[in-house]
Amino acid sequence: MTGLIPSYAVEASSQTKDSVAYSVCTLVSKPALYAQMVESFHAAGFTVADCEYLYVDNTKGNQADGYQGLNRLIAKARGTYVILCHQDVIAIDGRHNLDNCLAELTISAPDWGVVGNAGYSADRKKRFRLTDRHRYDDRIGNLPGKVASLDENFLLIRRDALLGFSHDLDGFHLYGTDLVTQAALRGRTAWVVDFHLEHLGVGTIDATFENCVVGFQAKYQRAMAHRAVRTPVTMVDLGRASLESRFRLYKLRLELQGRKPFAMFRPLTKWLEALPHSIYEWRNGSKYTLDGTTFTLPTKSPLLARKAMRRGFYEAPEREMVKKWLPRNMPAIEIGGAYGVVSHTIRAHVDTNFPVIVVEANPALVQTCRANAALAKGPLSVVGAALSFDGAETVRFSITDALHTSHITKDDEAEGTVLVPALTLGQILASEGVQREFSLVCDIEGAEFDLLLNDAASLKQCACIIMEIHPEAFMNRGHSVSAFLALLKEAGFAVVDKAASVIVAHRIASA
Repeated sequence: MTGLIPSYAVEASSQTKDSVAYSVCTLVSKPALYAQMVESFHAAGFTVADCEYLYVDNTKGNQADGYQGLNRLIAKARGTYVILCHQDVIAIDGRHNLDNCLAELTISAPDWGVVGNAGYSADRKKRFRLTDRHRYDDRIGNLPGKVASLDENFLLIRRDALLGFSHDLDGFHLYGTDLVTQAALRGRTAWVVDFHLEHLGVGTIDATFENCVVGFQAKYQRAMAHRAVRTPVTMVDLGRASLESRFRLYKLRLELQGRKPFAMFRPLTKWLEALPHSIYEWRNGSKYTLDGTTFTLPTKSPLLARKAMRRGFYEAPEREMVKKWLPRNMPAIEIGGAYGVVSHTIRAHVDTNFPVIVVEANPALVQTCRANAALAKGPLSVVGAALSFDGAETVRFSITDALHTSHITKDDEAEGTVLVPALTLGQILASEGVQREFSLVCDIEGAEFDLLLNDAASLKQCACIIMEIHPEAFMNRGHSVSAFLALLKEAGFAVVDKAASVIVAHRIASA
């Protein structure tokens, strides 16, 4: 191991046996990630005064897997509660949150044996509480929620339940579901609780996953009657394999071979999916009524956008937060106007004495954005430009089939790219003559991280930010949501509300 490992973390083989409150146990292959995890837990209140940090050293290859390695850590753990977590998680909630969750669960479900932050109930209902590359600050289902499977990024067991993982299984998949099943066989229950973490990892499904599924099912087919369990990434059978499970495994094998299962039916499936929207457009054209206003979309708009418009949930979180939080008495700037639907909501909300400036990089959408936004009364400026901070006057912009998710690219040879003007937030403020306090709305596919890194000075005039954040874009660049929120706080803002991945932040008043 390298010097990146904190001095208060102890390698499992050297540990003694005096009781502590929490044992935080991890398989370590990347010391830098592990150091970040440990420091976040320590900062959240899991201090060495009554907590311990144990690891198994996998930096020189997988010396121990998810079953045997974590069993080794459980055997060495001294904690009343034993946390088994990935090296790539970051604690967000404080320790007191977890203390309260466990205390309340012990009263309501005294037979509990294991908890986590993501899983499925026996009737296949999702129970999630986490931030990852697909979701920000997500809470799905009533919590605490009883489950039949748990994701492996964060597991916690009570040591007095004497739980462990199967000794006749191996690998790095499905051991969370194995632990839940072992708990059930011992008369213990499993739950997802309201303790918020950020998981930076990418769930990799490879050939070893198939081996784990086959081995898992074979073990429990020998052990019990048929029962199907939905896990966060697949469905497995306990007992006799069902037709559905066989079909899923066959489909998985084809995908691992690089083949597209049932590709011959995909055109028919797509046609059937698009049929209701095609009928709608045959009757109404490309016009969609939302919040009492009829908008026109380009004829080549992607199905997802048309479906969302027809059903009324297009950019619903942004529209909700604008109506609830956006100040009426100051100019508003929107970066990433797309079809102009949210732009219209902003223009209709802000008093007509104040301008609304909309920035949209995709040349194919500027005219649509302007026309839809202008359906509301008041001064409006739509600027065709992309937010960029590399000093160039233009940037290369990739126009994808999903027009509203097109993005800046550095690939000079990529198809479907055009050069568009490049502006910083400071340049937008100067060119539009905004010299006073303003509010900002933006959905810029991950570039919000660059905005805070490079243009914090321009945000000193900003009183309110309504922003969709993009965890996957952050993590693809080696960042995290936690790091983004730290930048936001450093820039002088505090988050006051959220809806899905849309946050609202207000400037913190000076003391």
